[in-house]
Amino acid sequence: MVADATQDPEFVELFKRAITVELENLADLAADADLFPLYEIGVAQGCSLSPLLGNLLLSDFDQRMNSRRCTCIRYVDDFVILAPNSIEAEKEFSTGVKLLKSLGLTISGDKTFKGQVSNGFEFLGIDINNGFVRPSKTSRKRLLNKVQRALQLSTTGFYQHAKSGQLSPQLSLIRTLMEASGIVQGWGKQYYFSNDKNLLGQLDCTLDKMIRHYLYTYAKLSKPADKAQRRRLLGIPLLEELASKPFKWPQFAPHPVSPFVTAEL
Repeated sequence: MVADATQDPEFVELFKRAITVELENLADLAADADLFPLYEIGVAQGCSLSPLLGNLLLSDFDQRMNSRRCTCIRYVDDFVILAPNSIEAEKEFSTGVKLLKSLGLTISGDKTFKGQVSNGFEFLGIDINNGFVRPSKTSRKRLLNKVQRALQLSTTGFYQHAKSGQLSPQLSLIRTLMEASGIVQGWGKQYYFSNDKNLLGQLDCTLDKMIRHYLYTYAKLSKPADKAQRRRLLGIPLLEELASKPFKWPQFAPHPVSPFVTAEL
């Protein structure tokens, strides 16, 4: 398809090399090696050419699936079929399966859902139900787990500091709260269109409880009498510790005081 569209052999060769997965450092990748489609067709996850290739491959699928009474909306490798009735929906779905099979693609059975729109459905991590458009249960759980993990790692660091006196700056209170803030902001911007204010309010209440418990732990472990410990947990360094190489005033025999001038340009 690319060759027909460009009529440029050199570009096609470059394009082919760009999507060929050859790993010389496979042993160094460890668990990340699973992101690369070794021994099979495909490109590495996160490759910027991946969505382009997907759209090229499925362009005919998109057109043919929207040429009848039904509507098919696709986003990368997820799609939803909207039909006037279940018979039309099943017929369109069967057509889609055949088209995908002709391209060497298959449907993920455990991720396929069929039902009535009035009963609600989930698509792309979004729960669409009875006038509400909101983050799915899985996505909400993922948000809370990420924030809880950040707070828990810092809390564990606080307790270890109480024993060893050492704390990674990344686990300090300020850094941890900034990380939690980034998680919440990123997630909130992702679902800026959510119209279920009550659900978002419930999430905020849960997050508030997590943060209060975290701050309580900090208050309990930051002893008022130990200024250094309190500042380490907080994440603001002590100036007296930063001055690790104080200037040593040279010692000379007594001499008369000399006049001086200081100026700024």
